[in-house]
Amino acid sequence: SRNSYLNSSQLEIARKLSSVLQMTAYNIASGGYSSVECAQAMKILLNSGFDKIDYIECRDSHSLEPIERTTEDECRIFAAAYIDNVRLIDNHIVV
Repeated sequence: SRNSYLNSSQLEIARKLSSVLQMTAYNIASGGYSSVECAQAMKILLNSGFDKIDYIECRDSHSLEPIERTTEDECRIFAAAYIDNVRLIDNHIVV
């Protein structure tokens, strides 16, 4: 796991990635626009101590095409972010 490259304070920051994605997924499922919600998630992560965000995107789970609003199709939020030189990736289903 890439978490082994992080010290204890960095691990605390890294744990926020999953919770922010969960919150973002909930907001999108509740009718929010994915571009707005993903931009907000980026701000939260940067303010939480992440050094750089590669992407936070909502995409169709099967085709991986970008999705702006939730539909009946299953979609996921995908993210990649850095703490120091460690790139962390995660995803969360939007239900």
